[in-house]
Amino acid sequence: MDDQALELLLTEHTAGLERLTDGTWRGVVPSHGMSFRLFVRRTGPYLRAELSPLLRVPEDPERARLVLREALRRNRTLVEARFALDDDDELILEAVVEDDRPALVGALDALMAAAEAHLGPLSRL
Repeated sequence: MDDQALELLLTEHTAGLERLTDGTWRGVVPSHGMSFRLFVRRTGPYLRAELSPLLRVPEDPERARLVLREALRRNRTLVEARFALDDDDELILEAVVEDDRPALVGALDALMAAAEAHLGPLSRL
C-alpha cells in the first residue's frame, strides 16, 4: 500500500490524522464517549499500529504488578492485538500486520475491540 492509500484508509478510521515523519502517522479514534491516540508506523514490509497510551501504569508497585499481570493474562485471549509497554512504561495496545488494506483494517478493528473490552477492567485494578 502506498502512502496515499494508507493516508486515505487512516482518514476513514480516525479524526485529526497527521503525518509525523516519513512513515509515521497519528490520529484519534473515537469510541463510546472515549478517544484513543492511534499511531501507525511502517516497518519494512509491515505496519505497526498502536493505541498509546491506553493506560498509565499505577505508581503504587502492588497495583502496577496487578495491572501488568492481568494485561499479560489477557494477551492470551487476543488474536491480532497485544498489550505491551511503551518507552515511558505506559500500557499500550499494538498490532503488527502486513502492509495491505485488509490486514490493517483487521488490526484496527482488533485494537478497538480489545481496548473497549479490556480498558475498564484493567483501570479498576
